[in-house]
Amino acid sequence: MTRLVGFVSHPDCARHDTGWNHPDHQGRLPAIRNAVYADMVTLFEHLVEVGGRHASDEELELVHTAEYLAQVQSWSGAAAKQGGPIEVQPGLRVSEASWDAARAAVGCVLTAIDTVIDGRTTSAFCASRPPGADASPDSAAGFCLLNSVAVGARHLIERRSIRPLLVIELRGGTPSALSSLLAEDPDVRVLSFAAEAGSPLSPAFPALPPSVPSMRDALTEAYIDEPPPAFILLAAGFDIVAVDPVGHLGLLPGDVYELTAILREWADRVCAGRLVSVLEGGYAARELGEAVVRHVRALAALPCPA
Repeated sequence: MTRLVGFVSHPDCARHDTGWNHPDHQGRLPAIRNAVYADMVTLFEHLVEVGGRHASDEELELVHTAEYLAQVQSWSGAAAKQGGPIEVQPGLRVSEASWDAARAAVGCVLTAIDTVIDGRTTSAFCASRPPGADASPDSAAGFCLLNSVAVGARHLIERRSIRPLLVIELRGGTPSALSSLLAEDPDVRVLSFAAEAGSPLSPAFPALPPSVPSMRDALTEAYIDEPPPAFILLAAGFDIVAVDPVGHLGLLPGDVYELTAILREWADRVCAGRLVSVLEGGYAARELGEAVVRHVRALAALPCPA
């Protein structure tokens, strides 16, 4: 039987304008789409294109405060008045379209989750931006405005009554705000495979090396004495790939395939393969496209390209 993987995106995600000299520039999503389309001879029967949507304020407030959401909207309004991107804090640029883009990024995750739960696909990948894993309930951080994966986790638990959850992140730096937002929730386990331990909100949070043996061992050991997850969310930071201008690791696109394959095989055993992967980091556009193709192939149980 053909294994179906959702490819979820929304046109507003590409409208988040940070300027071409910024790592999270507008070329990231076209690079992914071009690489995926170039591999469509292989992916054609396995990839299902799914249109995302904007998350509602009520959905965003599963994680974020109303005051912070108003702040993000006001930043976009200020950028509109200026006629171009503005820097609202060091490294974080916002444009007129950023509020719509951030809501669309969260909506892509919610759409992907519902697509998998409803059985239309086994798993899904969200080609969305801006990234979100570093955002906390009342503040932005890094390049992140709204925490898509955290909202997705709350949606699964509170709206779809699915628990327990496993949230995994791959990071070229330190663990993200997910480690603080979700780690103490009894329905959620967070595993962070990152270059360095600690995070701005949780300095003692451990990081596991992003390698196949590490992932295999962590998945096995995490569930020795407790029930396995009913659903998996992956905050996929492709800044783990070599030459990335932001990450601190030297993995190859083929390593991304191997890591994804381990996770997909384990998901098949414990939760019928129900997994949603969300684009986070990855700022070398060509290598990002190559890594995403291998990631999607692994989700579809297809061989890694040469």
